[in-house]
Amino acid sequence: MNSFLRLVAGTGLVAASLLLLASSARASWSDEELAALRDLRLVEGPAAPDPTNRWSADEAAAALGHRFFFDTRFSSNGSVSCATCHLPDQQFQDGLQLAQGVGTTTRRTMPIAGLDASPWLFWDGRKDSLWSQALGPLESPVEHGGDRVQYVRLVASAYRDDYERVFGKLPDLAGLPAHAGPNGPPAVRDAWEALPPQKRDAVNRVFANVGKAIAAYERKLQPGVSRFDRYVDAVVAGDDDAASTALGEEEEKGLRLFVGKANCTECHNGPQLTNHDFANTGVPPVPGLPADSGRAAGSGDVLADDFNCLGPYSDAKPETCRELRHLQSGHHAVRQYKVPSLRNVAERAPYMHAGQLPTLEAVLDHYDRAPAAPAGHSELRQLGLSFTEKKQLVSFLRTLSAPLATEAKWLAPPLAPGASAPVVAEKRGDGETTVEGSVVVAAPAARLLPVLTGLDEWPKLFRDVRAMKRAGGIWSVDNRAFGHAHPFRAVEAEGGVRLELADEHHGRASLDYRLEPVDEARARLTLRYFMTTPEQLTQEQVVQLLRKKATSDLQDFASNAPRFAARKEQP
Repeated sequence: MNSFLRLVAGTGLVAASLLLLASSARASWSDEELAALRDLRLVEGPAAPDPTNRWSADEAAAALGHRFFFDTRFSSNGSVSCATCHLPDQQFQDGLQLAQGVGTTTRRTMPIAGLDASPWLFWDGRKDSLWSQALGPLESPVEHGGDRVQYVRLVASAYRDDYERVFGKLPDLAGLPAHAGPNGPPAVRDAWEALPPQKRDAVNRVFANVGKAIAAYERKLQPGVSRFDRYVDAVVAGDDDAASTALGEEEEKGLRLFVGKANCTECHNGPQLTNHDFANTGVPPVPGLPADSGRAAGSGDVLADDFNCLGPYSDAKPETCRELRHLQSGHHAVRQYKVPSLRNVAERAPYMHAGQLPTLEAVLDHYDRAPAAPAGHSELRQLGLSFTEKKQLVSFLRTLSAPLATEAKWLAPPLAPGASAPVVAEKRGDGETTVEGSVVVAAPAARLLPVLTGLDEWPKLFRDVRAMKRAGGIWSVDNRAFGHAHPFRAVEAEGGVRLELADEHHGRASLDYRLEPVDEARARLTLRYFMTTPEQLTQEQVVQLLRKKATSDLQDFASNAPRFAARKEQP
């Protein structure tokens, strides 16, 4: 080869090497950008202990909190539990614009996975620990709607042995009225004020422990490693093949915008993709809802809370309560709301504190425009994003979704003693799907059949059912699984009930529930769901929907049916 050819060949090799280097995922990020990416990736591991809750890492407390979390008796009407708004199969939120308990709230349900890392809870930060946060909805008139004496009496009657194994002996609760608490209607507040201070303190301690058990359970709910995290691991390791598998080209461009031009990491930083702080982002109010000042009110509420870090029911040493000790309430925080984690953000529309924005696209349009705040001062600046750039950002945000890094047993209602694990199977035909399942519970079939066929109590029996209303022989069944209310015709069936879809526009569907005795003390619920594939869904989507609903219904029946049967025993 002559000198000229060698020079050309050598130049080609150098050019090829430079091209390979330029295409390397790691080489395409600066050292500063790589450091930022490392800070954002999730490293799985146990949650850090909570100094305000000495039972935060206690397994027995978590198991008790698991039962509390799914128990609808912790409500004024017996139909609302923590899982009513924090559904395991929806990332522990509910997909609604405003949370629905015994009434309708004025804000969106927040997801709870990973919240143990946050120093402030709720959209306005009015609580400063996971256990004190759990107590708030229990006494809210539109969430659980009950009072603390009601709940303490429930613990004493239904959970005494398990409670005392974790927290020690229950105090003397003799002489307590049926209802009393500082946050209820006038009669409930008057009954609370009439109690001696020692009784109020005893009730508060048990009530606080209810929250601490629930918090020990909620610490089990941790976000899992996403495609984004795998991408960062690959880039840091210099593994180009793994990086290109983890994120596509448009998703990677969205990530560059996320840490660059769009400036998202100003607020959404750290492994949870939140700074755990509060911001006014100019979100418009919802017409018809009362005025909401956000953090301005929440900061005063947490300072006055008996259950805060410095309160008598906290297990923390005062010096560990730095955030609370340095907190100042004031008008500067008007319409500031908590910066939520972006982990699994694509799975939990609508967005913002009152669900004002329906999609991720709408959120990015809002941030791009940076409108003036309706009150206070918006912290947004116009971004000048193109339509393509916003699409790339949405593509990246979808890579943050991942199953929770949580054992399966914590993601379903706890089985009542004597219940079997639900079994679910599917059959696919030409444009139609059938899902069948069964579960055995420790309760007589004769006592459960009236509950199942009566239909009125289904919202208490199955958490998937928001409401059922009867009109002219047609039941309007409002199921979360189906997205909105559908008319069903209840048909008598031997040993159970069948619901047939009474809306021809959605094809054909039927839900069969059949109850049979296993022996004198046990019953088996067998369900069969049938659905033709509507135009707006694929058969795979129908299969997923029916499997999810069948699993949820069987889990709920296994959890709730024995309690209903025991209630029927009472004269």
